[in-house]
Amino acid sequence: MEKQRRKLNLVKARRRVRMRSALLLTLGAFALTALVRGLLSLPALAAVPRGAATLLETACTVLAFGGGAYLGLCVLDGDHRSIVPMRRLSRAQMRWLALLGVLAVCPMALISDLTDALRGMRAAGASQAAAANAALLVKRVLIVPVCEELFFRGYLLPALSPQGRLRASVIVSLCFALMHGSALTAHAALGLLLCLLTIQTGSLLAPILVHAGCNLALTALGALGLSGLLMGWSLPACIVKATGCAAFAAVLKRAVTARPAGGTFALWEGEGLTKRETALLASAAALLLLSMIVGG
Repeated sequence: MEKQRRKLNLVKARRRVRMRSALLLTLGAFALTALVRGLLSLPALAAVPRGAATLLETACTVLAFGGGAYLGLCVLDGDHRSIVPMRRLSRAQMRWLALLGVLAVCPMALISDLTDALRGMRAAGASQAAAANAALLVKRVLIVPVCEELFFRGYLLPALSPQGRLRASVIVSLCFALMHGSALTAHAALGLLLCLLTIQTGSLLAPILVHAGCNLALTALGALGLSGLLMGWSLPACIVKATGCAAFAAVLKRAVTARPAGGTFALWEGEGLTKRETALLASAAALLLLSMIVGG
């Protein structure tokens, strides 16, 4: 009896340490992100080339969220049994999830417009985004979804799971929205969707695919000058958003109910990364940075 009590106390202590570590890493990631954004907004750095700014933002994402997830999962957290498992999703389910991310821009735009209307604000006009280049696409479609999902859904969500799945999902979604700093309601809704997909599918790959698809759609619309089709209450915008939301609901059902290909395995298990795996990750990171510099 005494042995079981000690074991229970040890588990509770680990949970407290895990949650405190998660909150500290979240604050650190937010502080680093805010520092980089503040530096880039300084008048003295207004003449910095877009490629260099993209490289700095990418490095910040990798360090703040990819590094934060690694520290939390592999260094600070000594109990890896509660980490979100990585299910081998079927190809059909992966396609539905990627398409779900592309269509997610429609409900996000609708939520943002409704929020602006309730606040008595005019809907934002079409954004004048610069044409997407290779470095920007790599950042938004590959690096940002992987790093942010590793941190928010791969580390922070399991760390806060003792608070209950729903409460943990809400907290993570709010942190996700605050980190983006714009369209808070829409980003919070997207964050909640990503949390629920992680819980429902048991796979971290699910939110990564949805996040990547959403970023790809937003980047493509901005590069093509078509962002105005999702903003405001004009007839074409309403038709596009209504059609997109209906398609989003249909695809969401298919993405959740599609049959997985096999069993599950832990995303982070064992004693962390081996020296060979660390060298491979460092080589991949160096290649990505080199491609950004060349394409910058």
